[in-house]
Amino acid sequence: MALAPRPSLPGRNRLTIRLLYTSLTRAMTLTLHISHQIRRYSQRVPQDPKYRLKAYAVMGYCVAAFTLPFVPPLLETRRSRADGSYLTKYAWTD
Repeated sequence: MALAPRPSLPGRNRLTIRLLYTSLTRAMTLTLHISHQIRRYSQRVPQDPKYRLKAYAVMGYCVAAFTLPFVPPLLETRRSRADGSYLTKYAWTD
């Protein structure tokens, strides 16, 4: 005994094809987006949003570390020049 063929449902087939097409389109879009993000991440490391602030802080620390040791001798020299004792401080004595 042969089975009777099922009647075709044109509306249902169109809906199935449309849903399949949109799901495939979304999947392809998502795949392209993810692959682009991975490629971009591997080419350029994401930058820290506080990078500039940290860079300025480190630069200020380095400048202070190199200049602060010279401040006390500079102040002492200026004071001795203002007193007039700078010329007699380093004079030759026999």
